[in-house]
Amino acid sequence: MIDMVDFAHKVCGIAAAEEAPLKEGDIYFWRWREGAEPRLHGSSQYSYWCKSCKAIVRKGLLLDTYWTDMSSDRAIDPARVVLEYKGNEATLRKIPEWDIPYYEPDDVVDMRHANDARGPVYVKPEAKRSAARILEHLRYVRERNESKISWAQSSIQRIDEEIARVEGGDTDGYFSNPVD
Repeated sequence: MIDMVDFAHKVCGIAAAEEAPLKEGDIYFWRWREGAEPRLHGSSQYSYWCKSCKAIVRKGLLLDTYWTDMSSDRAIDPARVVLEYKGNEATLRKIPEWDIPYYEPDDVVDMRHANDARGPVYVKPEAKRSAARILEHLRYVRERNESKISWAQSSIQRIDEEIARVEGGDTDGYFSNPVD
């Protein structure tokens, strides 16, 4: 029989709080355990309010990164959450956010969130740029640019038609407005 906690910890990087000692600089993504979410006025509706669900261990405490002060009163009880280990900030490599498309998604640890759009982005130490991901990104950028060209060409055609209308003496109605 498979021990699912052991399986989750070893294969998926999901840690049970009692099995994974918290080490300084460890980064976890987290969610509330079933039935452990905090309740406000009898409802769990706000259980993720002002939470990034991305945490780092500081001074032995698991701290959600939503607030920049990361004070101890914002500590998360590891027994109430399911943790997904992402790495330790001392061993992860920091990359600029614009390099994200060059790596496989499983290699990226993106600490940005709604309250910190400039949070750090890391990749696992063994991560290498992926030719497949780079090609996918380049093809997306090319497709987006082709779409912009198509829009510009149809816009130019419409403006040429409007110019012909005005040169023919029709000044009634609406005309294109500059977009830049």
